[in-house]
Amino acid sequence: MKWQRRALYYKGRAYLILDSVEEAQKAADDIEELVEKGTNKKDIRYAHHLLGLMELKRKNNDKAVDLFKKAVSLLPY
Repeated sequence: MKWQRRALYYKGRAYLILDSVEEAQKAADDIEELVEKGTNKKDIRYAHHLLGLMELKRKNNDKAVDLFKKAVSLLPY
């Protein structure tokens, strides 16, 4: 499942490059769903980072920084 979460993360980033925030949101939602089902809850960092990138795209810089901080706080090292 770890690879599925990473694949969804990169899929979401690709959608952001294509300016499809809605599709990126679906990828973030799918990541959250996989994390809820799995045992490694810290992998939610992928969703937080993707959501942060989406907020940057929307010019919500403060919210983006908060999401990036959440993501970084969940790194394994």
